[in-house]
Amino acid sequence: MKLKVKLLDSMTKVLPREKLPITREYCYGSALRGEVFSFQLAFTTDEDRAENVKIELSGPLAVHTHVRRVGLEPAEMLATRFDDNVLTREPGLFPDPLYEIDKEGVTAYPCQYRAIHFQVNVPKDQPAGKYPFTLRLSQAEKELAVEKVFTLEVVGAELPEQKIEHTQWFYCDCISERYNCEVWSEKFWEILGHYFRNMAEHGITQILTPILTPPLDTAVGAERRTTQLLEIETDGAGNWKFDFSRLERWVRLARECGLRRFEFSHLFTQWGAAHAPKVVARTPEGEKRVFGWETDAKSPEYEAFLSAMLGELRKFIERHDLSGSSCIHISDEPQPKDFDRYRENMAMVRRMVGDSLPICDALSHLGLFKQGEKGYPVTIINEVPTFKAAEVEPLWAYYCCGPETGTTNRFMHFPGGRTRILGMQLFHYDIAGFLHWGYNFWHSRLSTKQIDPFRSSDADGKFPAGDSFLVYPGEDGRPIDSFRYELIREAFQDHRALELLAELCGDRRTADEILLELCGGTLSVTDYPVTGEAISGIRHAINMRIKSLIAAR
Repeated sequence: MKLKVKLLDSMTKVLPREKLPITREYCYGSALRGEVFSFQLAFTTDEDRAENVKIELSGPLAVHTHVRRVGLEPAEMLATRFDDNVLTREPGLFPDPLYEIDKEGVTAYPCQYRAIHFQVNVPKDQPAGKYPFTLRLSQAEKELAVEKVFTLEVVGAELPEQKIEHTQWFYCDCISERYNCEVWSEKFWEILGHYFRNMAEHGITQILTPILTPPLDTAVGAERRTTQLLEIETDGAGNWKFDFSRLERWVRLARECGLRRFEFSHLFTQWGAAHAPKVVARTPEGEKRVFGWETDAKSPEYEAFLSAMLGELRKFIERHDLSGSSCIHISDEPQPKDFDRYRENMAMVRRMVGDSLPICDALSHLGLFKQGEKGYPVTIINEVPTFKAAEVEPLWAYYCCGPETGTTNRFMHFPGGRTRILGMQLFHYDIAGFLHWGYNFWHSRLSTKQIDPFRSSDADGKFPAGDSFLVYPGEDGRPIDSFRYELIREAFQDHRALELLAELCGDRRTADEILLELCGGTLSVTDYPVTGEAISGIRHAINMRIKSLIAAR
């Protein structure tokens, strides 16, 4: 058997084709202490049949390296609009799930390349220096083998703690449905722990917390599985009792897993704030839904309920030292026709929570935001320059199923560099946080049905592939990471490296000037380096600047 292999950076997407993208072989990289550094090995065989191949890794840092094979994911719906900066416009199979390698090794296919993903977890106390890896691929029963050497330089500086906040919305109902376990059962809590740790390990700092069942991506008149943390009781005469035990356990578990901030779920329905979310309570007639689509947002009964609930929530926040690490949502992505209603609802909630609980919502219309209010907008990434020009601080950013052209995103048909550039852009615009709506949305659009994420990456053909989730459900109750997820982790590590550079330079402006210089003089939401070769080169240059500044001290 004759194997063909090539070392690649972490951003190159190896499609199952006969040829690889024309790039230089990636044999050398650099990382800071405490960083997770990734690279790949692409391989194929010129035999006329598929063969199992063993992979061996040796070197001083091999023990700290996680080796996985890059699986393929079907993608049918790619986009409704395309620009020129895409891998393809055709549906097909895309590299995404990262699978553990079993004792049989990996499969080399004739006439198509596949990839192995190497992830080096550099210890925080690793001595500075250059560390070679030897990668050896061989067939189990033959002596034929091929070797490659990759060298990682560890810079003598530790990657600092992440300052920028990061949230990817987590859906409890998808966990319950996929793992066939009751919401808030002990099995459910155990699985939550696995997912929370995974989020924190990937640079996610904030968790969507369902005090009420989140009214997100739900068809009008329909409802999603109840995932309400608060246990609520009413006598039917306007008196309410609230049990915060489950919320207390949620906060404790999230903190133990490394998450530090909490965003309480939306108090009104999505895209218009016209109705109440589903609220379930124990009543004299038994447990039932007491508010929902039938409840107008201006309902006096719902307003009285909110006043009682938010009053108790404020006390909970004070008891658990959450006043500086929590926020609450009103409604997601209100549209211009809904602005008056959104403002009224926001004003009502502000009267109820005071300054103890900032309001944060996806708002892409500058007119909805007023300076000096307790809270912050989250604007779609292409509107960031508009909000920055208006000196809105602090400012968060997001992207979702749009924009489909021009900007960064995590779509499967985008080059990997177009996803990873996010961290450098967030630093350049001095963004305080980043939000995305889909960490594990394993539903069709509007949650009309469950989908198998291993077969549908586009919410049953309704969103661009890769938009709705970052992880796959593993059989053992643990998430399976995606290729795109690792790129986002790297993007936030780039941001942390730039924060260190700013500290060593003495100010952020100097670090940003260095970044702009490395990017060829320009960096914006629509004009940025995109190739893996360019971005890995920029990051290596940043590391070398850090190295020289430390040596000069």
